[in-house]
Amino acid sequence: MPQAAKEFFAFTAAQLEDRRRNPRDDYLTQLASGALGDRPLTDGEVGGILMSFFIGGHHSTTAAISALLHHIITESGVREALANDPGVLPKVIEESLRLSTPLAHFARTVLQDTEIEGCPVPAGSRILLNYVSANRDERRFADPDRFDLGRRPNPHVAFGFGGHLCIGRHLARAEMTTVATQLLTRLPDIETDGEVRFSGLIGGNLHRILEFPVRFTPENPNARQNRTADGK
Repeated sequence: MPQAAKEFFAFTAAQLEDRRRNPRDDYLTQLASGALGDRPLTDGEVGGILMSFFIGGHHSTTAAISALLHHIITESGVREALANDPGVLPKVIEESLRLSTPLAHFARTVLQDTEIEGCPVPAGSRILLNYVSANRDERRFADPDRFDLGRRPNPHVAFGFGGHLCIGRHLARAEMTTVATQLLTRLPDIETDGEVRFSGLIGGNLHRILEFPVRFTPENPNARQNRTADGK
C-alpha cells in the first residue's frame, strides 16, 4: 500500500475513534457506529468507503469532462448546436457519457442460479459487467458508434444501474455542465492543435484522454471582470 494511503487510513481510524468517544451530528459518526448485517464496520472498511469517495469523485469525473470537451470540439455540428441553443448541453453530456464511458467494467457476484443468453450461471459466480460494450449495444442503440444529438431515448449505463447506480451522478453532471459552459463562454474559438492521445485501461478499468493539445485566442481580461461584476 502506498505511504499516502497508509497515512489516510491512519488518519481515518483516529477520526473514527474520536467520533465513538465524542459523537457528533455528522457522517463520520454514522460510519463509526455503522454495521454490516450483525457486525460493526471495521476501520479498514470505513476507510475504503471514504477512499472510494475521493477516487470516484475525481478520476472518473475528470475523464468524463475531458471526453465531453473532446466531443464538443471535434464532433461535427455539436459546437454550432450549443451556440444556437445552450439548452441542448444535457443531450451532449448524455451522448458523451454513452460513447466515452469513463469506467469500463465492474465485477459482481451472482446471488442465485440464473441464465444469461442461454449460458447457465450458478450462484456465487463472479461475472464482469462491461459498461462500454453495453453502451454501444446495437440492440439498444441505433448506429451505436455515432455521436447523435437527437438520440432518444438514451438509456446508457455510464453511471451503473439498479442498486449500483452512482451516488455522485448528479454532481458529475453538474461539474460537466459548468466546465463546458465556461469553456465555450471564455474560449469560443478553441480547437485541436495536434494529435489527441487516448489511454488504454488504466488500473484495469478507467478510460481517459492522456494528451489533448488545443489552441485558442486568450480571453480578454476585461470580459472576465465584466462577468464577475454581473455575477456570472
